Parts: sequence; C-alpha cells; structure tokens
Amino acid sequence: IGVPPRLEAMEVISLASNAVCELFPLWPRWSVHLLMIMSLVLSSVLLLLHVLAPPPAAPTLGAKSLRPSFNSFKRDYLLVYSVIMLADWMQGTHMYTLYQSYGVNVSALFFDRFLERGFLRALDGRRC
Repeated sequence: IGVPPRLEAMEVISLASNAVCELFPLWPRWSVHLLMIMSLVLSSVLLLLHVLAPPPAAPTLGAKSLRPSFNSFKRDYLLVYSVIMLADWMQGTHMYTLYQSYGVNVSALFFDRFLERGFLRALDGRRC
C-alpha cells in the first residue's frame, strides 16, 4: 500500500477550483473563484458566530424564557441574511458581465448610482 504524496495548499485549491469549474462549465473562471472565496468567507463567519457566541445568560425573573428563543431567531436570521448576501454578491458579478457585454461603462453606471443615492438621501434627510 503506497502512501499518497502530500498535497500542498495551492495544489488542493487548484484541485477544488477545477472540480467546481466542472460543476459550472459555463461560468467564467473568475466567477468560480469568487464563489469559492465568498463561500469560504461565509463559512468562516458562521463558524465564528457559533464559536464566539456568548453562553446564554441565566434567566432573571422578568426575562422568562425569551432569551433562548431570541438566540434561535438571531441564528436563523443571520444564516438567511448571509445566504441572501452571498446570492446578491454573485448576482453582481453576473450583472457586471451582462453590462460589459452590452458595451455599458460599468464604472460610470455604479458611480452615477452612488451619487444619486447620496443626493436623494440628502434631500430625504436620512443618513446614508
């Protein structure tokens, strides 16, 4: 029985990247890399939330049992929010490619949107 050679970190990343590229053959390679990076960031954030979450405090007379149900709600909310943000980030890369394919100056488009939001917020009186 032979011992498999030790894979270096970059080789593992390259193998994973190739495997994911095979799952999404129509995606550009940069978007596959972005998906992998954002998935890693999301996994890290969820792991940190799980590890660093403070232990539930002992309930006081006025609190009853709201704390455990609130913590459960908070975890569910953050999970759904993180998934939606990941989907939004992935959509942004496709929108960039779509705009670019139509010959739109993408940087001017996003800059105009930024200025419009700043101007409308100033008129509305709310902070950005």
